[in-house]
Amino acid sequence: SDYHFGVTLMAIVGGLAPDSYMQTAVARQGMQRVRRYLSENEPVNIQNRGMMLWAGRYVEGLVTEEQKEAWIQELRNLQRPDGGWASGNLGDWRQGDGAQSDPRVTIESDGYGTGFVMYVLMQAGVPASDQAVQRGVAWLKANQRSRGHWWTQSLKNIPNTLNFLTHTGTTFALKALEAAGVVSD
Repeated sequence: SDYHFGVTLMAIVGGLAPDSYMQTAVARQGMQRVRRYLSENEPVNIQNRGMMLWAGRYVEGLVTEEQKEAWIQELRNLQRPDGGWASGNLGDWRQGDGAQSDPRVTIESDGYGTGFVMYVLMQAGVPASDQAVQRGVAWLKANQRSRGHWWTQSLKNIPNTLNFLTHTGTTFALKALEAAGVVSD
């Protein structure tokens, strides 16, 4: 969705890479650039902060304990009464041409918001037994579509279209359920 997302994703990949690769000069230089970018570019929205929490699991010193606690609480505060999270609440999304989304993206619990937040919370150390995570599990179980996916509205405000966010949301929903120890039939 933005440069920050891509750089934090690279931090996660670097953190997951084998030590034999990360000890190479190219990998060390790349990780130095990733760290420099992230230290010079604060996460501007909740999506970015969630990505930083995830990356912080794999890259030592990327997130302070104070940031971790604050960002976990920020994500918890976005949980909706139905137990899910809304991807529209994770950032200030714009149309493809850069204009503000008008009307604003519908803010309802969806697969991406719920799956992403649950997965990130657990990556940050929140246990699967946590009440917020369990409420999210219940939302995912109740809202999977008959074709197997979890629908998410386009953040570019294009309703009733298949979009990458539905696919990504389904992936995060499955990752969150797996991390929570929920076995599918």
